[in-house]
Amino acid sequence: MNQGNNLTVVIPTLGDKIVLTTIRHLNQGTLVPERIMLCVPERCRLDVSEFGNVELLHVAEKGQVPQRAAGFRASQSLYTLQLDDDILVHNNCLEKLLTSLSFRESAAIAPAFMNRINGNSLYHLDTGGLIKNLYYNLLNGPEGYVQGTVTRAGTCFGVDADQTHETSLVATEWVPGGCLLHRTEDLVLENFYPFSGKAYAEDLIHSRLLTEKGLKLFVNIEARADVDLQPAIATMSFADFKAFIRDDWRARKYYLQLCNRLSWRMPAYYFVQWLFFLKSRLARSAGEMAG
Repeated sequence: MNQGNNLTVVIPTLGDKIVLTTIRHLNQGTLVPERIMLCVPERCRLDVSEFGNVELLHVAEKGQVPQRAAGFRASQSLYTLQLDDDILVHNNCLEKLLTSLSFRESAAIAPAFMNRINGNSLYHLDTGGLIKNLYYNLLNGPEGYVQGTVTRAGTCFGVDADQTHETSLVATEWVPGGCLLHRTEDLVLENFYPFSGKAYAEDLIHSRLLTEKGLKLFVNIEARADVDLQPAIATMSFADFKAFIRDDWRARKYYLQLCNRLSWRMPAYYFVQWLFFLKSRLARSAGEMAG
């Protein structure tokens, strides 16, 4: 086990105890961070006394992006890893990320995200079939589904670690914000998210800002991290889905405006999402009536 004397991990959290499990995974790896900084709201009193390398940074402004930015500004190590409080890194994840970044200037590198339930790639997508191909064409035009890209509708395709790649480092247009390694000198230090509430599409906005700074973005498919899938659309109430669409819409529109890429494909995408939601709700209601 190596001591990551040049590595600080910044974790924005509201104080949910799941973060303690996240920390244990970090501290059981082949490379242990010198410093793990939990960026918490001012009134949070999370007990982290069992860990010798963890400290609380109380932040006045609540929100994932401003809390993380406060941690970035406080980081003094050579490398800084941003991490969500519910992401569980694999045993050698940090070591592989740090090794790959140490050989590359002006880069930020994310691990491959895996489904915690079944161990498969979180971004595994079946690109076969007429309906799927028509859907990808709607999102991205003739190019269709291309791993690691941002579509013309403002959505994104991830990197499928279950597929064969020519190299362990896959160049991408965007990187997930749940786990991302930077040189500290390359960090975006300001609160770049202009909306209150849950930060939708913040990883796309962040990726855009990183590339504007001249950084190249990569996913290391040999470095792995586990994440839970988000609740399915079919399980949402009408009010929750409506609120989700509203907040997701404004964030993606803001991103596309930053990129000067506004397109008719974005409203078309949300129209399809409404169709999917209504179809799933009808199927769920029919199943409940039959049962």
